[in-house]
Amino acid sequence: MDPMRCERMDPLQAPRLDSSMSASLDRSPRAILVFWFPLALQWIMMALEGPFLAAVIARLADPTFNLAAYGVAFAFAILVESPVIMLMSASTALVEDAGSYRKLRGFAVALNVLSTCLLVALLIPPVFDAVLRWGLGLPPEVADLVYGSLWILLPWPAAIGYRRFLHGLLIRAGQTRRVMLGTFIRLGTMGATGLVLAGSGLPGAWVGAAALSMGVVVEAAVAWRMSRGVVARLLASDVDPFPSAPVSGRPGEFPSAGTPTAAAPTAGTPAAVAPTAEPPTPPPVQIREAGTGTGTVRALGAIGGPPRIPGADRSLSSSEAFSRDEEPALDLRAILQFYYPLALTSFIGLTTQPILTFFMGRAPAPVESLALFPVVMALYFLFGTLGLSYQEAAIALVGRRGEYRRELGRFAAGLAVVASGGLGLIAFTPMARVWFEGVSGLEPTMAALAFAPAQIIAVAPALSVIMGFQRALLVQARRTRPITVATAIEVTTIALLFPFFGWGLGWMGVTAAMAALVCGRLLGVAFLAWRVRGVGDEAPVAGARP
Repeated sequence: MDPMRCERMDPLQAPRLDSSMSASLDRSPRAILVFWFPLALQWIMMALEGPFLAAVIARLADPTFNLAAYGVAFAFAILVESPVIMLMSASTALVEDAGSYRKLRGFAVALNVLSTCLLVALLIPPVFDAVLRWGLGLPPEVADLVYGSLWILLPWPAAIGYRRFLHGLLIRAGQTRRVMLGTFIRLGTMGATGLVLAGSGLPGAWVGAAALSMGVVVEAAVAWRMSRGVVARLLASDVDPFPSAPVSGRPGEFPSAGTPTAAAPTAGTPAAVAPTAEPPTPPPVQIREAGTGTGTVRALGAIGGPPRIPGADRSLSSSEAFSRDEEPALDLRAILQFYYPLALTSFIGLTTQPILTFFMGRAPAPVESLALFPVVMALYFLFGTLGLSYQEAAIALVGRRGEYRRELGRFAAGLAVVASGGLGLIAFTPMARVWFEGVSGLEPTMAALAFAPAQIIAVAPALSVIMGFQRALLVQARRTRPITVATAIEVTTIALLFPFFGWGLGWMGVTAAMAALVCGRLLGVAFLAWRVRGVGDEAPVAGARP
């Protein structure tokens, strides 16, 4: 092989050139913003679905029964969906070539079938009666509407799992705008379906369920269409065709054939050797074996070639740092070890709302608390989505060994300030009355009760951004178990502190709930801060074993 070819090789065809390739990739704040912003818009659009459908149902016949039935059906659909929620993170982190794509695709199909079977099992009349009619004590009018709604939502779990798997591939390829476009089409389809069916005479709960199902099915079909090119490149390659993104501040674009990948010397790096009468000898090429997601490939590392990244002249020494050169082949056992903590995290996290609902119903002002809780949480979720979306972006951008931890961390710090600052601007100013009375439609007395919990929860969006960044580091490092532990710590803290705030101090239920949520998230962030120490602080030299 021509030794000089390692500098000219198309990175879409070549194996990963660890530090030489990484040094040329742009992680400026502008590049990160352009990559991440479409994902943030996607989450914001999804946050608008609930209020829109609730407004449609509230204007149809028997709004009280139908809103209650829609809420119960949606809660159970989300619970059944929990095994597939993390497929986006998994495909973003694990799919690197044809082999890993096929293996994770098979795993995703199995999860989608499992989620659908869980929903079918719930719809067996004796099971449904035991869980919802007798277990939850639903009135017959509500239970009948829930049963029909769940049948309509039957395509929901598989469609969600399939599109999240494909969205992870698009994010890995840097095509975040396509992810946003797919969600925009989903929102439009859902809205059109809801408005058309509103005049059909169907119960409102069924209208809402049909709008949700149609929206996610169409979004899954759009994701399939948009990801065909990415999938084709994966299937045609034995190595990662999307080694890193974005490039040169233009997310979604990768170097074309013939584009040099070595970084130009910058201030603080050794200057190029002056030319002599005799052409300089090309740097020797060291061939090393490097484990990838599907086995072993030959990676090239030029010794003495491109300038080193600061800190790259030291090998990884901490057990917390990334170590992925000796990874085993990506098989079912490896996928399960990676994924089951993420799935367990989703399931544990989904127990938070039932726990708080139970406690608020037995705390001071239970009716007011249960009415205000979704209103305050909707305001929090609007700003908390910034952290949820940043997690997916950081997984794609932080690098295989976390070499861009500092750049992504600085951006996360700024984003955390913006997220909590935005919520604080509403909660601590006269905008609070405008929001809760004008936008949310609360009576003035009820709106006044929402001010204190909104002020308490104002710090939570910043914590959501920080936790999203911490989770991204751990997912990319293939260490997902601490994420589950942090979620368990968070939920346990909420369950322990709510009785103290609500029953011990006599706080209003919704206020106690927000305080317990913030304390739980603080402890979760503190635990993850300990677990991510050293991840990505050092990057290995190209061609050297860590």
